[in-house]
Amino acid sequence: MTPRHANALKFIRDFIDGHGYSPSYREIADGLGFAGQGQIEAILRSLRDAGYLKYRPRQSRSIELVSPIERDLARVIATYDNGLIDPVEAIEQVRTIAIAAEVFA
Repeated sequence: MTPRHANALKFIRDFIDGHGYSPSYREIADGLGFAGQGQIEAILRSLRDAGYLKYRPRQSRSIELVSPIERDLARVIATYDNGLIDPVEAIEQVRTIAIAAEVFA
């Protein structure tokens, strides 16, 4: 993690702790001294891709921090065949489960 990413993550964590909700992109840019939101979007994408946070793009105040425990889980799609013919019902049988990532190491 770069110092820029670490500073952004710390700012977001401190903001949420102090306000009870996540900061806007503009608040992050102002808090970190950036002129525009483009750099913030790139930093947030990197942090999301690395598993440190999750958010819904272009939706205000949707940033959520991911706990270290949750970050260490691998998401696996689990399906099972129960003899259904209807594809809609078959889709309903798909589930995502979390397994410790170390199982796959």
